[in-house]
Amino acid sequence: MITLLQFIPIDILLGVLAFFISWFIINRKEKDSEEVVLVDKDNLDDKEVIVLEAVKNGAKNLGDVMRMTGLPKATAYRKIKSLIKKGKLKVKSENGKRYIYINNEEKKKNNNNK
Repeated sequence: MITLLQFIPIDILLGVLAFFISWFIINRKEKDSEEVVLVDKDNLDDKEVIVLEAVKNGAKNLGDVMRMTGLPKATAYRKIKSLIKKGKLKVKSENGKRYIYINNEEKKKNNNNK
């Protein structure tokens, strides 16, 4: 007959195993999400660099930038406006919607520096 005391070591072993499996999965996701930032960082703060990378990776409007960066709406809006003033981004209006994109002169400048 199996007693309760015989299940305790198995229960502890399963708990330790579950802990290490979950720890491994969490750490693997963090490593996978690391990205290399290839942005000319002259006169840009950290959040501007993040927004610029989001646009380079396909963000077309404020909502896309918010989703890709996790920034609040007001912060993302201010950073987009700042990047437009600095000449890093441009705005295009189509059918009443505004789209942001990388300034072509900046693309050429970055390609010439490589």
